[in-house]
Amino acid sequence: LDELEVVPLVEPSSPGSTSSDSSNRTPFKRGGRQLQLMKDSSPLLQSNDKTDEAALDVLFVPADLSSTAASYRSFTLKTCDHRVLIYTTCYNVIDGVTLTIRKLEQEILAAGGHVCILSTRSGNPANTHLDGEHPNRRVLFLDDAIEIPFASDPSHPESVYYIGFSLSKEMHNELDDYSPTLVHITVPDIVSLDIIQYARNNDLPLMGTFHSNYVDYLDHYGLFWIKPCLLSFFRHQYSFYQSLYCPTPYIQSTLGSDEKRFDRCTNIKVWGRGIDLDRFSPEKRSQTFRERMGFSPTDVVICFVGRLVFEKRPDIFAYVIRRLAAHGTPYKALCVGCGPYEDE
Repeated sequence: LDELEVVPLVEPSSPGSTSSDSSNRTPFKRGGRQLQLMKDSSPLLQSNDKTDEAALDVLFVPADLSSTAASYRSFTLKTCDHRVLIYTTCYNVIDGVTLTIRKLEQEILAAGGHVCILSTRSGNPANTHLDGEHPNRRVLFLDDAIEIPFASDPSHPESVYYIGFSLSKEMHNELDDYSPTLVHITVPDIVSLDIIQYARNNDLPLMGTFHSNYVDYLDHYGLFWIKPCLLSFFRHQYSFYQSLYCPTPYIQSTLGSDEKRFDRCTNIKVWGRGIDLDRFSPEKRSQTFRERMGFSPTDVVICFVGRLVFEKRPDIFAYVIRRLAAHGTPYKALCVGCGPYEDE
């Protein structure tokens, strides 16, 4: 928080009082922390827990304070580097969500911040430090979680999934030791209810990011009858977020539709993302690869990249290339991915 409005709990004393007079201090309590604001602009931090020193770097109070209550209301609070807690369910499963989280994680570390990833043991443990280790980074795995038998393939580490249920006492201690200053939730599930409560108990800013349209996924699997329950569950969780960030204005409008109405319980903002032009560049064009795939230098290649599952809508890709074929438009198609649609 850069700006913080303070309404005095104790009226300032008369102009003739000395700065050492306790009545000349305006205490402000936030969660378990108490600040004492002095008229001589020297802040006195009364620590009620070990997180105060980390949470407050500089407390600036204007020197020209008058004796009125209104003069105490505005001051700037400069915090130290962010200590971000990110909850994501399947950190070690390499997909679009975790790649986005890992990119965000690297940006925070590069800026001098701290990151703590909280996740289940889903996926391949070898992916935990895929981008290397860092002194400002830690990864915690939920101990109150079980493997999902019907969704896991023990012979394929990338396809092992766990479901978490709660934050244990030991996990609470781990989070207290980390002392986060900001909580980021990537999926509203059972565990995130405990995380929300943890943020509320410690008076921490809480935000979320929208990555997957779980509600609409149910239509593809014949589970549309669960949608009202899931929508209510999501609205309940989002109502505790200060903000929910989504990737595009289109998704923003969808989340505020009459069916979802998520915009009535939180601030929905666009967190724009794009293409990494260093990684995806025409400079990496490989004629050798094209020849191996059977493409000539002049072929127009339309590529689908993603899991071949219902919710990724490969049927739209198939519809488009069939229309091109019907119109006699020359093209070549390439699918990169696997899933139930592969044989079809």
